Amino acid sequence: MLLAPITLIPAFPHLKLAWPREARDFEHTITVNGVAVAYDLQLVYPGIATLSGQPATAFPVGLTRAGLPIGLQAIGPYLEDRTPIHFATLLERELGGFRRPPGYDD
Repeated sequence: MLLAPITLIPAFPHLKLAWPREARDFEHTITVNGVAVAYDLQLVYPGIATLSGQPATAFPVGLTRAGLPIGLQAIGPYLEDRTPIHFATLLERELGGFRRPPGYDD
């Protein structure tokens, strides 16, 4: 099992981008350790599993100070799709699983 971040930073309020995407949408940035980086660089970590064809499952591991979820991805062996799902299930027992962020209750 390989554990990796899901994206460059924890959850943040959603940006309202136009659809279809326009050239200006690619100018959005996020702040990572005090440095502005291209918004689309968030695809780097999901690409680890996607480009290599490995199965992956995302799971929560905690909350930011603002109460938004922090997640990791479990990347499993090739063609073993159930392995990262099982791993995430075991972690859920230990970490408590997903909790809705403030303001997202039913």
